[in-house]
Amino acid sequence: SMAAEGSWHASFRGSSTDCTPNNGKMDVLLRVLDSHLSLVSFSRKDHGMHMWMVTRMIIFPPPLSEFFTYTETRDDHISLIVDQARMSCINKHLKSIPKRREASGKHHPPPLQICPYQWVGIQVNHGRIGGCSTSQLVAHVSQCLAAARIPIFYVSTLSTDYVLVRRSQVALALKKLRDRFNVIID
Repeated sequence: SMAAEGSWHASFRGSSTDCTPNNGKMDVLLRVLDSHLSLVSFSRKDHGMHMWMVTRMIIFPPPLSEFFTYTETRDDHISLIVDQARMSCINKHLKSIPKRREASGKHHPPPLQICPYQWVGIQVNHGRIGGCSTSQLVAHVSQCLAAARIPIFYVSTLSTDYVLVRRSQVALALKKLRDRFNVIID
């Protein structure tokens, strides 16, 4: 189980071209989040229809919620990454919105796209020793998973980074990270 993975450290070993100081060891803390994540997107033109739901999730997060991001881009999209607790709120919201009727008489739900894959977040932080820039740390983890052809994407905050991996590939991702790095389970 992913929850059993808990927190663990990986040590990078390598040449002077990587970020290990004096060819020594560098610990990197990786923690698998317990909740599965969903990716949700909608157009700015539907902003009014969905913003009350988004505002409620920000101001009154559901109990046990551990992950939420909101991103708005110039190309007309608003994207959310939500945990299971907040996805439940989105599903309730969708059920409460009347379906639109097209000229053909067919009913359609409001345009809101939900990625068909569930994702799992792996928190990536510098370990006890440090020695690597955040961009180098992201590069090492990304390169390892890319070499194994595991689709990922990163979410960064001011204080930490998360690599998101498809739920179906978490075990493989952890195995590849263990194969590449010297992993110590806390």
